[in-house]
Formats: sequence, C-alpha cells, structure tokens
Amino acid sequence: SRNPSFDLRHHSRTSSADLNKFIKNDLGVVLGQLGTGQNWIDPLRVQIIKAHHNCIAVAYSHFFICYRMKDSSGWQLVFTSPFIDSVIERIAINSKMTINAAGEPPNRMVAISYGNEIKLWGICEDGQSDIIGTFNLGIRVEYLFFIGNQLVALSSSGKIGVWHSGSRHFQGQDLFNQILSFDYAGSFLLLGCANGCIYYIGKSLFL
Repeated sequence: SRNPSFDLRHHSRTSSADLNKFIKNDLGVVLGQLGTGQNWIDPLRVQIIKAHHNCIAVAYSHFFICYRMKDSSGWQLVFTSPFIDSVIERIAINSKMTINAAGEPPNRMVAISYGNEIKLWGICEDGQSDIIGTFNLGIRVEYLFFIGNQLVALSSSGKIGVWHSGSRHFQGQDLFNQILSFDYAGSFLLLGCANGCIYYIGKSLFL
C-alpha cells in the first residue's frame, strides 16, 4: 500500500507486545530449567537475533531459543538450547532445510559459534532436536550463515569452513589472503580479498 502505514505501526506494536509477552513468560521457565548456579554473564541480554521465513533464533549469552510464527496461533516456542559454557558470539538459522537422509529430516537448523568452535543443531517440527556436530574452524569464526542447505563459517584471515548437508561433513579451505568483503548469490559465494582478487566459490566447495 502507498498509504502511510498507521495500520502497520499498530500491527507492529501489537505483534511486538505479543512476542515480548511470550518471551518473558518463557524465559522464567528456561532459566529455571538451565539453573541459576551457572556462571551467568548478562543472562537476559539479547545478544543476537536472526530470522528466516517464519522462524527467529534469539541468542542470549549462554543459551538460545527458537520461535516460529503460525497464523492460527501466533508465536510458539520451538526449542531451547542447553546451557553453553562459552558466550555465544554468532548464530545462524535455516528454517527450510531439505536433507537427503534416511528417516525424518529436521526442517530447521540452528548453528552457533564461539571462538573457533561451531555447534549445529537439527530441530524437527515437534521440537525434537539432535546435535548434528561440533566443528573447529581452527581460527575464530567472524561470520556464520547459511547458503541454501550449507552452513558457512568465515574468518577475515582467509579461512572458510563449510558444512555440507548432503555428506554431513565439515570442510575447511584456506585462501591465504585477507577477506575484506563477501556476499552470496544463489549457491555461490563471492569473496573480496586484500590482494585485489575476487574469489568466486561455487559447487566445487559446496558439494
């Protein structure tokens, strides 16, 4: 609509109030489940929010929660992570996963990173979850995101890590050049480096 969005602002405020209500109610339960005897650092500070389609992942210092929006019932808590000893630095979510594997595949995946480490969860529609794996990039992860069904971790020093949904393996690659910029189009990753080159990475890395 080209008209000023009075209705949109009203809708936004209403939706925000509803989501805040759900999160505040759920956080009390979450903190009770995880326990308060842990070495908490700002337990209620929202560190990062990532969204994909109708899902959001909210990262706090030592845990994250995943919500989905359903037209019929509004916001619903889907998953609460266990306590993470280290402070979460990055988070990524893909709510439309398709994995060719035996059994019922997870339809959403959430990854977090801290330092060199990456943890990846598969979360099913009913909230059941499995840790897909814990991976080490070998250097601090500075960027974490999904390209299609693949999870990508980057360090500006020139290190790339990719988790492949087909093989379920994590593969690392060194460019030996500092990465200054990046973007992706479809299934291709573009990296702008300090040596003046633009690296174009496609299916050779993502298979």
